[in-house]
Amino acid sequence: MNPMIQKAGDDSTNIQAEKVFINNGLSYQDVKEICSDVFHDNFMKMRNEASQLAQDRAEQITEDFLASLQKNNPEGLNCAQDPDFQYSLFEVQKEYAKTGDKELGDLLVNLLLDRTKQPKRSILQIVLNESISVASKLTAEQIDALSVAFLMRYTRNTNVINIFTFKKYLDEHYFPYSSTINKNDSCYQHLQYAGCGSISIGSFDIRNLLKNTYGGIFSKGFDLNTLGEFGNDLLHFPQILATCLHDNQKMQMNAMSIDVLNSSIASLEIEAEMAGKIRDLYNNSLMDDEQVEKYVISLCDYMNNIFEVWKNSKLQNFQLTSVGIAIGHANVKKHISNFSDLSIWIN
Repeated sequence: MNPMIQKAGDDSTNIQAEKVFINNGLSYQDVKEICSDVFHDNFMKMRNEASQLAQDRAEQITEDFLASLQKNNPEGLNCAQDPDFQYSLFEVQKEYAKTGDKELGDLLVNLLLDRTKQPKRSILQIVLNESISVASKLTAEQIDALSVAFLMRYTRNTNVINIFTFKKYLDEHYFPYSSTINKNDSCYQHLQYAGCGSISIGSFDIRNLLKNTYGGIFSKGFDLNTLGEFGNDLLHFPQILATCLHDNQKMQMNAMSIDVLNSSIASLEIEAEMAGKIRDLYNNSLMDDEQVEKYVISLCDYMNNIFEVWKNSKLQNFQLTSVGIAIGHANVKKHISNFSDLSIWIN
């Protein structure tokens, strides 16, 4: 049996496991050489064209990662000294060398970039390591399903303040996945098998999720003149009133959700009985589920497929794990580079 052979460059220390390199005082070029050595010394040797193709792909994904790292987190160059990071790097190189899938490559680069922001062992570091390993076992359609579930169930966009910004939000966040997600049970069964989530008995109605998060968009408004004394009392709190987005002859609550409305009620120190009436008026003036769906599709016709898939598949029952959140998040960042940091959801 041949012993494992270690190679060391100048001023470096080697640990024999597979091949792990630890350098101190790293420059960009140092890191690039380490990244190249990690792949060369760990990837299985192939013959002829296959070997060259694997090498070319590994070099490409390494270049893409280093370019992204230098732009977005140059301090992360020091991660090249970390054996745990080198294993994650090799996982990215290996999977891209095998497939050459550009979409998967971009996703893996985003996950690895987030990994460089976690130099110390933490739950987020562990989740990212696992996500890099799991992502290559998923299809593009499955990864897109994770992004839709993540966006719909776990996020709220505070830039949505009117119909124009709501449509912009849908275009940026949902259009990229509108034609790729599918209804097949096997999609969600495999996601569950891979540890990205679980198929629960309970379900989440997509229309209620939208209404709970962006209720202000779906207010039909109310006429103060028909509310009698209560309407007159509301005028003492002009901060909580706004012109209805769908009928400028009516008013609506100046809140995008019930949580925002409750914050306004608390800050204005509105007494309990009045506060209860305000909440009831907010809820009672919202569109019903069918109206919400019809209105969203009228704004963005591609949302019809997202509604259809959600209502007729296990997507409505799918609860994400931390790994599912991390992969869905990284996939969103492929389209929206300034999307919020993963640490908001996993810490």
